[in-house]
Amino acid sequence: MASKPGVTPIAVITLILLAAMGWFLWRVVTFEQAINKGEPLPQFSSKETQIAGSTTTATGIAYDVDSPTAPTLGPKDAKLVVVEFLDFQCPFCQEAFDTVRAMQAKYGDRVRFEVRYFPLTEIHPEAMQAVEAASCADAQGKFWTMHDRLFAQKGVLGRTYLDAAALASGLDVKLYKTCMDTHARYNAIRQDIAAGTNAGVRGTPTFFFNGRRVEGVIPADVFDQLITSSLK
Repeated sequence: MASKPGVTPIAVITLILLAAMGWFLWRVVTFEQAINKGEPLPQFSSKETQIAGSTTTATGIAYDVDSPTAPTLGPKDAKLVVVEFLDFQCPFCQEAFDTVRAMQAKYGDRVRFEVRYFPLTEIHPEAMQAVEAASCADAQGKFWTMHDRLFAQKGVLGRTYLDAAALASGLDVKLYKTCMDTHARYNAIRQDIAAGTNAGVRGTPTFFFNGRRVEGVIPADVFDQLITSSLK
């Protein structure tokens, strides 16, 4: 009597692929429905550096976190404004960096991307001087070059390394050092921190899509879906 055939490897692989596709489609539909209904968005706080273990709750509230003086990419009249509160010493901001830059390259002619500073000085001792360096670079029109170099240093942000990044970014070093030594951008940075705190920012990275808060490292496919849904 012939034995019954068992489950083949091809069948197992097929089932796994179908399950993965189903999960992906479910996630896309879930995000799109939340966006369309104005409901809270799922958060990614497992990949978010938080202050003293604090937590935040997602809300459907649209916060006013747009700033006319913040460094930006994209058109001023864009339908969608994506604001990122970041800390250059945050490992999760580092992880989010490639995705953010990819989205900027893809949607930079339709979406305005804006950066605001939120240095977590309690756990990142070099974060404040790093955002000061970025802000001093912004004063010379070199923010994005400096931004990329600071993340390329992967958390090594002592003053010597910041000065080297400024030189490599093409800054007027004399003006940059004066800016740093006098803490000329400190008040502007404190304004970013206050704005973030008022909008419920407790860790980095935290993103706002037209004022709606999404925390942590957003997977690239979800980030893309959030943008396309907002542009409809």
